[in-house]
Amino acid sequence: MAYNRNGDYGQPASNHPIGFEMTSVESDRTPPIGFENGDDAPPAPIDDAAPEEGFTGGTPMHPEGLQPGDLPDKNVYKDPVEEGSLGRLISEKGYGYGSHNVHTEDRQEQLFFNDNKRHIDYVLAFDDTEPRKAQKRERFFLSLREEGLEIEIEDKAESRNGRVYFVKVHAPWEVCTRYAELMNMKMPIKHNEIARDVEEEACLPKLPNPFEYDREYLPEEPNYFTCAFNRERANQYIIENQDTFFSPSQRSRMVYEVMVRARYDDKEKLRFGIIRLMENDCFTAAYPLHEGSYNTEHSMLTHGAENERKLLYELWARPKNWYKEQPLDLIRKYFGEKVGIYFAWLGFYTVWLVPASIVGIICFLYGACTMYSNVPSNEICESGGIGATVMCPLCDSRCPYWTLDSSCFYSRLTYLFDNPATVFFSIFMSLWGTLFLEFWKRRQHVVAWDWDVLEFEQEQESPRPQYIAEAKNERKNPITQLMEPYIPFWSKLTRVTTSITTILFMLCVVLAAIFGVIVYRIVVVSVLYKSDVDLVRSNAKITTTMTAALLNLIIIITLSRVYRWIAIWLTNIECPRTQSDYEDSFTFKMFLFQFVNFYSSLIYVAFFKGR
Repeated sequence: MAYNRNGDYGQPASNHPIGFEMTSVESDRTPPIGFENGDDAPPAPIDDAAPEEGFTGGTPMHPEGLQPGDLPDKNVYKDPVEEGSLGRLISEKGYGYGSHNVHTEDRQEQLFFNDNKRHIDYVLAFDDTEPRKAQKRERFFLSLREEGLEIEIEDKAESRNGRVYFVKVHAPWEVCTRYAELMNMKMPIKHNEIARDVEEEACLPKLPNPFEYDREYLPEEPNYFTCAFNRERANQYIIENQDTFFSPSQRSRMVYEVMVRARYDDKEKLRFGIIRLMENDCFTAAYPLHEGSYNTEHSMLTHGAENERKLLYELWARPKNWYKEQPLDLIRKYFGEKVGIYFAWLGFYTVWLVPASIVGIICFLYGACTMYSNVPSNEICESGGIGATVMCPLCDSRCPYWTLDSSCFYSRLTYLFDNPATVFFSIFMSLWGTLFLEFWKRRQHVVAWDWDVLEFEQEQESPRPQYIAEAKNERKNPITQLMEPYIPFWSKLTRVTTSITTILFMLCVVLAAIFGVIVYRIVVVSVLYKSDVDLVRSNAKITTTMTAALLNLIIIITLSRVYRWIAIWLTNIECPRTQSDYEDSFTFKMFLFQFVNFYSSLIYVAFFKGR
């Protein structure tokens, strides 16, 4: 069977999309939220037989469903670690409880469960024992267990303040492989020797690079051909060790995907996910752990890197390595592709700022060297010549006449930043901006191709669970021929209209705030010039300018925070289909508002002030 770089098989096994062929065990399961009958999972067959009373529905790990006795007692609202409550549920159902097993000091840097075997893939924290919230957590834990996750809770006595419970979550191999298939994760199937052959055939030998990180501690990552993971073809993937086949970042993504879709209330359709539980203060935090400490007692020169976090710190984050290249492959492996691409852009942008900064410094030095040879400035500063010209008062009353040479300092200072070299710098920055965007597009595509995420949004991304819950209609996908949820056009039109109207209103608020600052400047400078105090009159202009700038800064910061909340609210109303669509919509709103909010004052000064 042939494979290609994009992960497509030469001969698909069936009409289903690759990675979603049905198995006998899965045919009876209830898919998690967001994978029901869409473009990410096949439709589940309908069983005409009525379920038993209290039956909760099948799951990937429990296709026969859970019986009534497996559910937590809804009438028990005691402390979650007391007998008869969550503590009993955990001990009886196999969650595991920290104080009943190996002591904390025997564990390996808190990266494993108490058995020192199961790795911690995610951590939840809560410090509230309110009965209603405890009930939601109990149902949420049960949903996680239905999906096959393993849970262990540390008693609050183990925390520093003695009030926080920590919930450790582990994804077994079965859960990882199932969600890797549902999420279309591309995994290695064969070593890629093409790139290595091209490098070996290079005409010129590789010159020493002082900016390159030390390859001795971080060898080059092996290059693989990859394709979407499929459990039925698991033997065709390069699986040397099940514990390390999926990277920590991938395991964290899978666990998060489970938690973001797990229900905590059987009555309401929209009550699901760790995000809403954190908004309701049922949990105070949810996060993956770092792989050990970066600040170890042993030197990497003598003992090597104890973990990838230590390696990242020594080669990348240490201050003395500020000029070194970034180990992007290790960043991607540790943090994931999204964070890796961000730092790839940040490093690329920083390198491109070097020529821009050099040209800018040269233009500034040119202005400093030619400051006293500038004819207009010299004429203004001549007390016996044009500088002695008497100028009209700055206000209608109580403002004295003044001579032109009193503005000598400001004319010199202005020339530093507005000289003939500034014209060249403006042209240079226009070309720099265009070239930067074009070269970044090339760099971005190289990184995306190398990491095999070039067509991620089109091929791999699944619908958001919020979209699945909001969509009440279904239609057949013309490509996969599967029924998938969708939101009708008129519903989308209403949502988008609401969003556009709110955005335009907020932009008008920004313009009104700028107009208010202009009125403030006119009124205050007039009042200060009419003052009987000479000190106030002589500093009226600078006082007005400084206070107006401070007021404008406060308005900008306040509106930015307010609009961020509004942008999130509007994006949630629009309910985009995928997470990428959600981020694009949110980014566009924030960019539009921030552009008007930050640059409207500059536009006023450049084109309207004084006219």
